[in-house]
Amino acid sequence: MLDAKEEEISAISNFCSTVLHVAGFHHSLQAALNTPIKDRP
Repeated sequence: MLDAKEEEISAISNFCSTVLHVAGFHHSLQAALNTPIKDRP
């Protein structure tokens, strides 16, 4: 069993990775929307 501190740290790191993932997705989406059609792969 994890103690409360380890669970808290795990939850925080999971939250941070989720936020980074969402932020990265949003950044990719913005880049795609800002790219002219002809320049898209």
